Amino acid sequence: MADVDKILSDLLSNERLENRSVFTSRTYSDQPIIQTGKQMRERIERNRKAGESFSRSKDAQAQERPGSMAATPLTSARTLKQSALPPTQKVAATQDLSSQAIPERYYQLRELTAGQTQPESHSWHGALAYGTRAASRLFFEQARLMEDFEDSYVFSGDYSQYFPTYSTMTLSQLRGYFSWRTRVRAGEVGEAPLSFAFLYVYELLCGIGTTPGEQGYRDLRAFRDAFSLTESAQGSAFNSYLRRWMRDYVIYHGLDLSLLPQAASVVQTQQAVLLRAEEETLATLGLQRRGEALAKDDGRPAVSDEELLDALDACATYRIKGVRLYKDYPEELQAVSRETFRALVTHCARRRKTDFTEGLFGAASSNPYVMFSSAVFYEEEPHPDTVVSIGDIEIFTCKKGSWRQQCLFRDAKASRELGTIMHAVDQLLRERLDYPYPLKERAVPAYVKKIINKAIDAVLAERAEAERRRIDIDLSQLSHIRAAAALTQEALLTDEEREDTAPAAEKNDFVEGARSGEVEPHEAAAPVAAPVEPAASPSGAPALTAAETTVMTALLHGEPVPPAPDGQMLSLVVDSINDKLFDLVGDAVIEFDQDTPILIEDYEQDVREMLEL
Repeated sequence: MADVDKILSDLLSNERLENRSVFTSRTYSDQPIIQTGKQMRERIERNRKAGESFSRSKDAQAQERPGSMAATPLTSARTLKQSALPPTQKVAATQDLSSQAIPERYYQLRELTAGQTQPESHSWHGALAYGTRAASRLFFEQARLMEDFEDSYVFSGDYSQYFPTYSTMTLSQLRGYFSWRTRVRAGEVGEAPLSFAFLYVYELLCGIGTTPGEQGYRDLRAFRDAFSLTESAQGSAFNSYLRRWMRDYVIYHGLDLSLLPQAASVVQTQQAVLLRAEEETLATLGLQRRGEALAKDDGRPAVSDEELLDALDACATYRIKGVRLYKDYPEELQAVSRETFRALVTHCARRRKTDFTEGLFGAASSNPYVMFSSAVFYEEEPHPDTVVSIGDIEIFTCKKGSWRQQCLFRDAKASRELGTIMHAVDQLLRERLDYPYPLKERAVPAYVKKIINKAIDAVLAERAEAERRRIDIDLSQLSHIRAAAALTQEALLTDEEREDTAPAAEKNDFVEGARSGEVEPHEAAAPVAAPVEPAASPSGAPALTAAETTVMTALLHGEPVPPAPDGQMLSLVVDSINDKLFDLVGDAVIEFDQDTPILIEDYEQDVREMLEL
């Protein structure tokens, strides 16, 4: 015996044999790989005591069971269910099967198994033959046979099996499963072997014990929520499988897509945004993507700068929105990221054979798809032809019972290459802004660095120009500006001009007040030239000619401006108005939009008050 044990130990510890396919089958059982003669005799004796009556010959079964169907061809579970069956015998909870009457349905279940031919039974699939239609059909027919069956047996053993089915279970395990399932259907979902849970889900996927469609989905969700699992690797695997199968269930049965659990990852959703932004950039250049996009033009607004930055943040391994620079310079970082993205899209469109997004995530893929993969599933009739589109992310197509899945990109994970680009954007912009927290430079292609620096130049130049054009007007100082203008005008007039123009009493008072210091001229006001037009209005604004008044009145009242007021060129009239009001406002008040004059909105109220129009 010691020699036998040594041989077994040497065999099982041999590394070369360990990797042989005979030891790596996905189907396993609780039986030893190699047994001694004594072990075999002990196992046979245990089986005889535990299930002697269950392993009887068909003749013995026919003698003991009146009305038995042993001599009747077993064609389908539906035929069995329609036949007259003895009532199920409820038995006391005990593990000693030899002294109990076994419920009739278990004999029929075993007969159904024996009536099936299994040409693949000697393959690596074993008794289950997972992946074959024959094995799936056998499971489905057995499940239909046992659909309304109940038992009340106390099971304290275990059952662990890849792709569990009734054919891989002992009598004790079968009774344990159906007794547990009875309690589950009554709302008492307790602890059970993990393989029991898989088997129960297989039944629901096949429509056993539920109505396929919305009710089936609700039952799957209820079982998922009620079945308590420890935080083990097996429990995590079960939840992962169930999440995928529930997603397939929604697609397969054409349910509301809002039921989809995690219809797409955040990366997939944001990849669709990048794809739209790429198409919009190419459209401005009169170009199109080389690859076929799942997203169609549905009239949605263009991708905003904020949406683009969100997409770049989610699709890159370097999270740009979480860096320190974004908190201090969000607008600059957002603008540089936008310009860099657009420049890279343009570069790839003109100099590469693949689009920018395709280079990051791979080309769109279309592959065969197996519904409820890794589950034991059977459909009596092929699924009708259908197309299910999940937003811009995926398209599922069924044709003649075969499914295909078309994905937006090959990879649905963040891009390391895009992460390197976004890190370079952060690092180079900090360097140009003299940011007190610099980043260490990482290797990046020279052309990418050049594109980023060019984007930074454009953004910083635009910011400088915007600051240069920014004019802050303190309306509280307008009275001082007017006083200074009136005082300067008075000083430049000759005696003859004073007599001809004869300023109004109000203006004389205003000028005298400025002279006496009661109205102090603004320190920053520059001397203004004497007007050549008629005298200023009482408000201090220069008087306008008839043509100028016509233009200003039309602009202030939102009316069309005549192209030649009083026979004069419109552009010359506008220039004259801007010149007269420049000293009071500090800027041109009218600008042209192509050939149409427009009153600048910021100065509209000031002009209205000054001209009293």
